[in-house]
Amino acid sequence: MSYKLWQACWIVINAYFDEKGLVRQQLDSFCFSAYLNATNMSDENDDSMQDSETEQDDETPFLASMSDAP
Repeated sequence: MSYKLWQACWIVINAYFDEKGLVRQQLDSFCFSAYLNATNMSDENDDSMQDSETEQDDETPFLASMSDAP
């Protein structure tokens, strides 16, 4: 990496931290990570709920026939 490019990178990095600050950057990063984890857990929960509904639909005729039994 050339010296000029290296200097330019540090100018951008310093400007970012001057604007946001280190703590704000860390909090934003944590919040973004928490959001992604919550979204992934929600998606996984939706998938398991759909699987559960499919299983219930498969069991419903059996349960209905049991209730009709004398």
